[in-house]
Amino acid sequence: MKVFTFCFITFLFGLNSGCNHGLEPYRETAGFGGTIIYRGNWPSPDSVIIVRLIASKISPPFNIDTVFVRVLRGDSVFLFPPDLNLIASLPKDTTQTSYEFFLPPGTYKYVAVAILVCPDILSTQCFRIVGVLTENQTTFEPKKLIVPLNTFIRNQNIVVDYENLPPQPFDSKRKK
Repeated sequence: MKVFTFCFITFLFGLNSGCNHGLEPYRETAGFGGTIIYRGNWPSPDSVIIVRLIASKISPPFNIDTVFVRVLRGDSVFLFPPDLNLIASLPKDTTQTSYEFFLPPGTYKYVAVAILVCPDILSTQCFRIVGVLTENQTTFEPKKLIVPLNTFIRNQNIVVDYENLPPQPFDSKRKK
């Protein structure tokens, strides 16, 4: 009986030590983070449905249908918070928000803060880009962000100035 108990406990110990995180989903170790700093007056609280961070491997101008397909496929446009439902949002009506955005390694040509101001998610009239990750806040030229494998890049701060919003990437007349 002692041999059976010893074998059983050894088996359980071996089984437990062979599992790292069970059925927990794989989490990217690559990404970037920083602070979103808000300046000026926020739109009225009832007009901002969600606030999200967007990282895109493609450059604007964007076709809204293409963006949604790419978000759903998860191959070149990523959202933070990562949930696809309309409830997930960064904090609203605040002066700053810290974030850590984990995503696949790659070159991101456009990183921006977006707000949804009406429930029609397929309308470019409902989305507003309010801040862009850029080297120069006056030109709004997007910063190309290279995220290497297994690397987390810090201090990627984004300024949202409600008195000086960036060009909208859905506008075909946007300066390149």
